[in-house]
Amino acid sequence: MKPAIVLMHALVSAKYPAFLDAAKEHDIAVLGTVLDRDKPLTKLFLHQRENDPNSILSVMSDWREVKPDDLDSIIDAIAGWQCEYDVLGVFSMTEEFVRTAAAAADVLGIRGTGLTAAIASRNKHIQRHLLGELSPRWHYVSPHDRPEATGVSALRFPVVCKPSSRSGSSGVQRVDDIRDLNRVMARYPADEVILLEEFVTGQEYSVETTSFDGKSIHHSITIKTTNEIDTHYFVESSHTVAPVDATVADLLTAAADRVLATIQMKTGLSHCEFRLAADGTPRLMEVAVRAGGDAISTIHQLSSGTNHAEILLRALVNKPQPESDRSVRVAREIFLRQHAGRLNGVEAEERMPVNWFDETLCRIPVMPVAHDSEPAVHEVLMAKPRYSYVGEVNSSEDRAGSVIIHAPDRESLEKLTADVIETVKFDIG
Repeated sequence: MKPAIVLMHALVSAKYPAFLDAAKEHDIAVLGTVLDRDKPLTKLFLHQRENDPNSILSVMSDWREVKPDDLDSIIDAIAGWQCEYDVLGVFSMTEEFVRTAAAAADVLGIRGTGLTAAIASRNKHIQRHLLGELSPRWHYVSPHDRPEATGVSALRFPVVCKPSSRSGSSGVQRVDDIRDLNRVMARYPADEVILLEEFVTGQEYSVETTSFDGKSIHHSITIKTTNEIDTHYFVESSHTVAPVDATVADLLTAAADRVLATIQMKTGLSHCEFRLAADGTPRLMEVAVRAGGDAISTIHQLSSGTNHAEILLRALVNKPQPESDRSVRVAREIFLRQHAGRLNGVEAEERMPVNWFDETLCRIPVMPVAHDSEPAVHEVLMAKPRYSYVGEVNSSEDRAGSVIIHAPDRESLEKLTADVIETVKFDIG
């Protein structure tokens, strides 16, 4: 039987096509699930899959419509595919399907992240209990403790309010005093569990790890910035792939391996976020057992040619891994500033290709680039639909779009970054 992988919430693979590219390269069938076939974007997804042989979506051999919490239907769909394909792994493209993807894989004896890892990754309260030595100081606030938030005296202001089970930085914000804390706490839903955490300063990184049968087989490091500089929120404002001090890299990868071993990560991609505290200790912000979001996979491909999904798929089909990668260029994703209003368009120079994703449902392919090639804009990626309303950036979902760039060295990358910030503007009315 032909080898295959299952991608839960497969529509998202159009935005993050690393799995599809790797599957096509190694002749692995892709079997996907979708959420709602009647939504316009899902209709476009299915139309391109069925009618456009040039679309990467045509790699998908079959699909089913399922809901994230409908484990019975998910198991039934995958069990049916097992009669026709050699299903090698089940992986979720988004947070919604992480737990049911892991549960279905475990039930059917297929490789996946493992249910323990999936449960831990979706609950920051569990992460803090399991990974206390790597975590900032924290305090649990149950719904019945509010609004007093008893026990906060164990921490010193400022503190970070963090919903336990959300993603994309939703609801995460800094509070500076007890009055501010009570105001913020009153805004959360009455039944939501909140963590109050020590505010850790220092550079933030993420470690992208490929795991196979419980062992880490590849790491990549991403440097991050957030909008905390001029807001009380912690939404990523840039991701950068560039050389990292060897000692720091060793600390981060060792910490990521410890996290993944503790949560019993089995097979798949993961994304661990750390801050390097003043004492040089990596402090875990959170872990997700899926590929890093935004354009993290794209900038790693632009930098070194590394496709994390391909490393995973090579392991699944028992093919040798490519030679150890090295960062031959530097790359960055920049999220541009925005204000509230209607998103009418984007102003960019002709050399900067603009991609309105909800209209194209595809990404600009990553092509090999020589180390000494000129700095370049790979893509202006618009995440919000044209003419939609945009507001302040309080979570990842609020961001209108980003610019993906690459350069031969850090100096030229910074120069191109300044140029992009100056010349690429959202037309918001």
